Amino acid sequence: MASEHGDDEVGGHAHRNARCLGRRVLHLLALTFFVLVAVAVAVSGVFFHRWASPAGLVLAIVAVVALCFLVRQVAHSRWGIAVAGAAWMAPVLVLAQPRSTGDVLIAGDPTGMSFLLGGVVAWAVTLGLGARRER
Repeated sequence: MASEHGDDEVGGHAHRNARCLGRRVLHLLALTFFVLVAVAVAVSGVFFHRWASPAGLVLAIVAVVALCFLVRQVAHSRWGIAVAGAAWMAPVLVLAQPRSTGDVLIAGDPTGMSFLLGGVVAWAVTLGLGARRER
């Protein structure tokens, strides 16, 4: 039974706000998870792209493409995709720098450049497509 001040409308509005907040928190947690996965995929890709050529390179690029697909499904906007893409790119760029001992993890040869180009193109296409449903 509603009072003359419309208590049912206020209660319904509060319930909708709580559901909306719950969805936002869930999507934020999912995006945080995918940022951590992006870092893991980047680091593993840096090491795998040289393993058992060309299978390692294909595996590293397929992992990036799969991650792009999943991030696109979860992201609310292009900002979410960009954050996950930056989380992939940051460790790749750091690990691409030559070490003081002279070791190189991503060489400037066709295999290394293919890994970099494959990952960057995958993120660029995903960012260009945008979120599955812009909200």
